[in-house]
Amino acid sequence: VLMLLWMRTAVIIYALFFGLRPFPGIEHIAPTLFGTPVGLAMLGVGSAVGGLFAASAFAIGTLSIPMLLNERLDAFTAMGTSAALIRNNLPVMLVWGAIVLALVLASLATGMLGLILVFPLLGHATWHAYVALRQPEERTRPPAGPRG
Repeated sequence: VLMLLWMRTAVIIYALFFGLRPFPGIEHIAPTLFGTPVGLAMLGVGSAVGGLFAASAFAIGTLSIPMLLNERLDAFTAMGTSAALIRNNLPVMLVWGAIVLALVLASLATGMLGLILVFPLLGHATWHAYVALRQPEERTRPPAGPRG
């Protein structure tokens, strides 16, 4: 749903800056965007709005998948809890987001072959981030004695 809203917003931003003119074609898009004041303004606004959507997607998606696998929660509760955990641990999660970005960019540089290593690595690291942020009391609790 967020992706559909994001795409619709991009169309609206294009329409606000360029009106109802059709898309100029791939050969004319770079000069139009980078060579005109309207194009540069659209790039600025579009980047800012896209950044807000990306931050929202990061906040609701980062810890919600491990949470759904480990706890009996509905998707909306998991997304809200993920967003709250991100907000409460913002400096650490900004570093985590930068690490994810760097790994994905490195994967793009290898023609997506790097994703073969990056996806499992990020999945494993995300699980440990979830455990560290969501269940800190279990890590500090003394181990249970033998049951008799």
